[in-house]
Amino acid sequence: MPRRTAGHCRIVCLFATIFIAGWPLLARPADSAMPPLLVVWPPEGTSVGGERIRVGGRTDRDAQVTVNGKPMRVFASGAFAGTCPLSVGDNRILFRASKGDRVTTAARTVRRATPLQTLPETPVRFDPNYDGQPSEDLVVRFGDVILIRVKGSPSQRATFRVGSGETQYPLVPVSRYGVAGFYEGAYQVKPTDRFVEARVTCYLNPSKGSRESAAQMRTPGKVTVDGDPFPRVAQAREDYTRLRAEAHRGAPLLAARKGTLLNVDGRVGNLLRVALTPSLHGWVAREAVEMIEDEPLLRRGTVQDVHIIEERSATVVRIPLGLRVPFVVKESPQCASLELTLFGVENHLNWITDHTSRGWVAAVSASPSADASCKFDISLRNGGLLGYRTYYDDTDLCVALRPPLSPPADPARPLAGRTILLDPGHGGGSSGTVGSTGLDEKVVDLEMAQELRRLLEARGARVRMTRSDDVDVSLATRARQAEDDGDLLVSLHNNSIALTGDPLAARGTGVYYYYPHSREAAHAIYRRMLRVEPPPEPYGVVTADLYIPREITAMPSVLLECLFLSNPEDEMLLLDKAFVQRDMEAVAAGIADWFSSAAAEPAAENR
Repeated sequence: MPRRTAGHCRIVCLFATIFIAGWPLLARPADSAMPPLLVVWPPEGTSVGGERIRVGGRTDRDAQVTVNGKPMRVFASGAFAGTCPLSVGDNRILFRASKGDRVTTAARTVRRATPLQTLPETPVRFDPNYDGQPSEDLVVRFGDVILIRVKGSPSQRATFRVGSGETQYPLVPVSRYGVAGFYEGAYQVKPTDRFVEARVTCYLNPSKGSRESAAQMRTPGKVTVDGDPFPRVAQAREDYTRLRAEAHRGAPLLAARKGTLLNVDGRVGNLLRVALTPSLHGWVAREAVEMIEDEPLLRRGTVQDVHIIEERSATVVRIPLGLRVPFVVKESPQCASLELTLFGVENHLNWITDHTSRGWVAAVSASPSADASCKFDISLRNGGLLGYRTYYDDTDLCVALRPPLSPPADPARPLAGRTILLDPGHGGGSSGTVGSTGLDEKVVDLEMAQELRRLLEARGARVRMTRSDDVDVSLATRARQAEDDGDLLVSLHNNSIALTGDPLAARGTGVYYYYPHSREAAHAIYRRMLRVEPPPEPYGVVTADLYIPREITAMPSVLLECLFLSNPEDEMLLLDKAFVQRDMEAVAAGIADWFSSAAAEPAAENR
């Protein structure tokens, strides 16, 4: 179950750590006639910001359960689930399972953080529950804009200053989240600024005639100005080094390959700002790169010749550059072309030579720019792109294009000879989510993958798996396995709601993908999964920023959220081996449907 926001979010690794510390224990009284009580949700000591928290666990199917006196439905599996309202501060949640006069109890303590509220206008003060921004240390340069935000008594005159400077700048009152009393402003770094770990001090000044004193506070982040006119040089430590468009929660921008040189010109906390062009920046985690002290500054690659060659079964566009530069690839919605943008290059393009016999690449055109970037448009004859792999061979950038599928020798066996990579989610120390009965997602993910493997092999497919046992496999390792060989990747997961969500409100089947060349495979599998008996709730086909569909470009890749493990009715289906078999039969049929469609005869003209 990959990470996502409320409504379709996974429980993140940090939460998994908390969960292990408060792992559910089955309350078994000395008298075996007493009803058992396993509390799974919430983990002991959890802290949330919402008005409610998810509760759930397991008892005997004929027991009655209350949570803080509220009756809970007990399902045929013995699972119970729902929500419990929370007050601000510490909350004690009492679970009670009873059978007649026999009662078993358990308790959990959770904390609800104080929500932001509008303060009274007097006394004039800053809100102690809001730290303000900048909240992290910053390293900035001339021209950068520092955003300031604080919260306090509304309807006041607010100002700020940076460091020991005497000038105070205005903060504008705004409302956020329906709460008044926020004040926002900005400071643009000047050429004369020499801040070294300077603090931002904010003031709330009472109206004229008031006898109150001005309130003041310092935001947590310290500001340092880097006066060096040149950026520092960093190098990506590994493949799949992700740069994002914003420092926090930014959209994916590009993935740098191992050894790619990056120009670093700023920092927010543990995130480095990378200059791609004068107007385009990306952000990368500090631990993902290595700072290079002896690397010449502002080195650029050189675009001179482009070669289109054949290597194994792929058509490869090879661009010698002289060093490894960052780049981004965008795929057209119709899978008919790729747009490749190189950053930090000089364009001396001379020859574009097609050495292939198949002539699948219709044209490669280049669009130079004045900002040390170069954009290539790679147009494919008759479309049909099913993936691409980008890699560096020394300092030559290679884009290997996956051609359309050949028609099967026997149309009645569309999977014969195809290679399918199955990726059971989680494993080892990563349990994924946990159902109310205590069922680990990693267990059912692997069981589903093993069943699907059996069904696919029976149809003639060659199946590889990213894991076959309960072991840890990193996401990067899973992605690298997909680059070795394969025609399709299917990642198997089961979903969960957020810790503050209602486990009874969300259920059903969803299929996730990222790139256009994976869209048809996602829809084909989803259509079949909705036909299984009993039919699951349709959650949808979702374009999602998830690691496996996003980082695997070499073949169509989809991620299945088969059911919601957080929903007791869906969990009962996952405990039913017969249903799991029917569900995987539907997935296998959807995979076969897609291969039949993708390998249709008209696509053969592309080869």
